[in-house]
Amino acid sequence: MRKLLQSTQSGHRVSWLELFYDLVYVIVIAKLAHLVTHGHDGHLGIQEFIVFIALFIPVWWAWTGHTLYSTRFYDDSVTDRLLTLGQMFLVTLMTLFISDAFYGKGHMFALVYASIRGLLVIMYIRVMLTNKEMRPVTSCLASGFSIGAILWFISAFLPPYWMYAFWVAGLLIDFITPFRCRPLLKEVAVHKHHLPERFGLLVIILLGESVASLASALTPQEIAMTNYIIALLGFISLSAIWWHYFEVIERIVINRELGAAQLIIYGHLPIFIGLALFASAIRQNITGNLDVTDVTLVFSISLVLYLVPILLIAHQAQEKNERLPLRVNTIVLIVLLVTISILRDYFSAIGISSLIATLMVIYVYINTPKSNGQQIKEKDEI
Repeated sequence: MRKLLQSTQSGHRVSWLELFYDLVYVIVIAKLAHLVTHGHDGHLGIQEFIVFIALFIPVWWAWTGHTLYSTRFYDDSVTDRLLTLGQMFLVTLMTLFISDAFYGKGHMFALVYASIRGLLVIMYIRVMLTNKEMRPVTSCLASGFSIGAILWFISAFLPPYWMYAFWVAGLLIDFITPFRCRPLLKEVAVHKHHLPERFGLLVIILLGESVASLASALTPQEIAMTNYIIALLGFISLSAIWWHYFEVIERIVINRELGAAQLIIYGHLPIFIGLALFASAIRQNITGNLDVTDVTLVFSISLVLYLVPILLIAHQAQEKNERLPLRVNTIVLIVLLVTISILRDYFSAIGISSLIATLMVIYVYINTPKSNGQQIKEKDEI
């Protein structure tokens, strides 16, 4: 059956299976975040951060690959469903092998990742064979992605040094492919509602996982009142992030023409990394397993990773006369966060939680239009 180009369908919405798909990925992301903030003797090492980023990139790219396919071509057919479910099972297997993937034992991780990408290539080939109009762009994407998947597959049979080199080569080819196909991708623009909605749903799920992580850190038998206060402040900070993100997405990004949407796509890599780190920082601040200086540093880094791409995404979507307030407010907050990281030796657990929550609430307040409720009401009436 001929597949329709989903980005031209005005009613294209996230499917139930896509939401299920996102939930599986959050398990992997949560496990990665735990690895980086687990630390040794109460402190974080630079090695943990490097490993976290290095493993987060392929996990994010696997999720992004299916997301971009879905926003353009997914038709909820039996074949698409089965291929998606197959990827979900492989992502589940990924959680078993990700812990040791960067310690000379990444062979099974490489095989699983190559299989996930291989199933995505099959999805593109299916479109290529059933839709002549889409053949140029799907063949361009499928050829590049298959080379990347093959390199990952070969890496599983190589010694560690060469294995990791092949990982880098495979990812570089994957990243270059959309830019190589960009002239063709402009003709099949991503869906202006579906793509931001898909990214937004994963943000919601990550925030939900953050709340679950926060709750799991509280043990009623041993908990002190200060820990309850830290948990409350952490929840306030998470709520502020939710508020800010969806103010930007709903008010500025959704329903704007996105074209190839490269900034939104690649900009969400640091956003997701920042949210995962922020959730772990809240948990570690409650449990006390990490020194407060390290927790403070993670808080600052995670929020900067979140704020910078959000600002750039908003800047691209906004009109020139709309940009200045958000830009100034965000830069001021980033400067304050950098200052906090420099002065991290002077904060207590409850002190840094209070400061972060206060800054985020103020930031959200001054960046939320006071007439927003009326605007939404008028929009609904239309």
